[in-house]
Amino acid sequence: MNYRLIALGLTGGVVAMAATQLRISPVAPATGSLNRILPASFEEPDDLAPDWARPLLDGSLAGPEGELLDVEVSALSGLVQRARVGSFPNGRIGSAASTTSCNIGNVDVPWFRQMDPRHPFIAQNLYRVTSGGRLEQIGIGWLKHGFFAADASGCGTCDPDFGDNHLNIGCQDTYGSGNNSDRNWLGPRFEVNPLSGVWDPCGSHFDIGNGSQPDCRESSHSHGPIDHMLRVYDADLNVSGAQFYYESYYVVIDDDNNLNNASYRRTTASRSGDTWSFSHPENMVRGLYVMDWGDTHHFVNDRTHGDGIIATRTVDLGGGNFRFEYAVYNHTLWQQVNSFSVSLGSGVNVSNAGFHTPTEDEEPYSNEAWSMTVNGDSVTWNVEDFNTNEFSNTLRYGTVYTFWFEANAAPTAGSATLGLHKPGDIDTITMGCVTPGRPANSEAAGLVMTMPNLRRGQQATWTITGLRSRETVYLAYSQAGILSDRVIGLGPTSLPALGLDVELLTPGVIFATLRANQNGVATLTAMVPVDAPIGRTAFQAVAPRSGGASVKSNVELRSIAN
Repeated sequence: MNYRLIALGLTGGVVAMAATQLRISPVAPATGSLNRILPASFEEPDDLAPDWARPLLDGSLAGPEGELLDVEVSALSGLVQRARVGSFPNGRIGSAASTTSCNIGNVDVPWFRQMDPRHPFIAQNLYRVTSGGRLEQIGIGWLKHGFFAADASGCGTCDPDFGDNHLNIGCQDTYGSGNNSDRNWLGPRFEVNPLSGVWDPCGSHFDIGNGSQPDCRESSHSHGPIDHMLRVYDADLNVSGAQFYYESYYVVIDDDNNLNNASYRRTTASRSGDTWSFSHPENMVRGLYVMDWGDTHHFVNDRTHGDGIIATRTVDLGGGNFRFEYAVYNHTLWQQVNSFSVSLGSGVNVSNAGFHTPTEDEEPYSNEAWSMTVNGDSVTWNVEDFNTNEFSNTLRYGTVYTFWFEANAAPTAGSATLGLHKPGDIDTITMGCVTPGRPANSEAAGLVMTMPNLRRGQQATWTITGLRSRETVYLAYSQAGILSDRVIGLGPTSLPALGLDVELLTPGVIFATLRANQNGVATLTAMVPVDAPIGRTAFQAVAPRSGGASVKSNVELRSIAN
């Protein structure tokens, strides 16, 4: 199985990562874990969007004899408040949008009404982007069970077959907001497998199950005003400066391309009394909204376990501090997610952490907050595991959970791990991700170097602390010839020749070797040569340790001036 990591659009100052494919090899199913990540080449130079997010008209993922079953959302409009409970500002509304699906494959798509399981399921979500830019899901609804395809023209060469329980090739079908909010056709998400699209009507929400009639018979229910709709609290809409996006996602049995089954649209929310109105200043966009939020996007793509996306946004807070925000989206990971962990560079301090989930109070799952722990090299959020609570507040399909924290380190290429909830042949998935690197002025190795600005012909002092008593330490720079061998030390000796690891100074030159005093402090005072080249230079202290390892100080950048 292959998991793809695609990093898109890293902003200024962040280390860029090329399109890469990660081959994740599972261990024996009995242990249920992933233990190795092996890089494999993946070339997509002209278009970093993964091929599985585009229409598969070449039939590359088609079924038997070239059959391709593929449904896309071709229109999305008319988000409207259908009902409410409570009065503003302490109430909650039930809403829905109009959706149009199009058959862009080469086979007809089954569209039978319940209790026949062969039909699509339509999920609707609502997202908020705060004035500060953070993505949060604030609305979630049950699945609309499709029951009839109108076979209308408008998305290809349509050969309509009115009355047929199929969406024919090249035809489209529209469900209005009234239809999509009809509570008699809405069922819980947890009954449907998002990866396969399989639904078992027996024992389902629609099953009478009272013993008086054969099993798997449709029943009607009494409903509250907003039951099962796309439900949103007044308090989540009444937020100054926020932007809102609604999304529709079709789950289709055996769909060969389940990442073009969604579309989203920006909306504005205004209120008159107890009624919210929604306008649409922009056109619909095909795809998932989470794929357009943030700086980078990392994809899990696996036809056995499902798809997921981690969207990352970083904010430079100044002074070497950054905010890291992660919107983790479960598209079709049927095992669900009960933990999320990101790697931390050595010496990173984490503060002002947070977590957000939408409220879902109609399914059996809890709404408990995830707990957070920092364990030196990672920060992890988690909720109760399957053995403790089968219905803990897991990240389920078609849903975004958001995590954030601040750190005293700039973004770099790291890793993230998703812990899977339901039992299966794997229990974790690890992928590349943008995470905090090393702090600019503090290293876990304990070495801290201070130095002044440098001027030709003037004296400068370097001080290194955090060394062991009487330990040897080397001072190095990244531009050869700046201080030359007229300074105390080894002269212009290549760092690789000593087997040292100075990650930012390659190729680098050692210009001094020092020995720490009994308190672990080493100092060098030297004259900057009058002919030292003017330019920006990186300096770092390195102390070799046993076993070929080394410890490093912070890196200081200086421009030598006259």
